[in-house]
Order: sequence, then C-alpha cells, then structure tokens
Amino acid sequence: MSVVTWIAGAGVAVMLLPGMALADGVSDMCRERDDEAVCACASERLLAEVGDEDYGLYEAIGATYMTRMAAGEGRSEAWTAASQEVAAARGIEGSTISRTNDIGRAHRDAIKACGG
Repeated sequence: MSVVTWIAGAGVAVMLLPGMALADGVSDMCRERDDEAVCACASERLLAEVGDEDYGLYEAIGATYMTRMAAGEGRSEAWTAASQEVAAARGIEGSTISRTNDIGRAHRDAIKACGG
C-alpha cells in the first residue's frame, strides 16, 4: 500500500510506502541531529500543525539552507541567504524570518514530541 503525498508550495508529489519518511528540506534539517524515525514523525506533525503553505515555505528554505551548508556556508549566513532566495523566488515581500522562526519552533516541538 502506498500513499501519494503532495508537498504544497514545494510543487512535489512524493510516493511513500508505509514507514517511509518525507525526503525534503524539513527532514534533512532534522537528520542533522536526530534519526530517521524521529524526523519522519516530526515532519508529519509539523505539516499537520502549520499547513501546506508554511510547510512548503519552510521546506524550500530548508533545502536551500542544507545545500548552502554543504557548500561551506555558516549556519546563520546560509539560513539568511536561503530565506531571501526563496522569498524572492516566491514573490514574498519583506522578511520571512519571523514567520520561519515560528515554524522552526513548531518543528523543534514536533521533534521533541517524537522522541528527539
């Protein structure tokens, strides 16, 4: 049995089998510190809590952030640049920092609730 999950805002349809985690920027950020099961649980909880639009924004910034980190940028610089890049690509005016900080707190809470 498989489930197709649409990650809104990211524009991606992902085929998941039972027990498989979402493979995206949200789970990638989580896996820096926690295991696959915790991160899969946390991604699902976060999506349910913040909804498609905010999850999609956070996912896109997270994916860009992880790419920048892999290229050697520091955490703060990578996050700021990723936030600006994604906001510009989506036509979002102003800073996304307050919005993504709220989503980040919800993500940390979800990770804790899932055993991380």
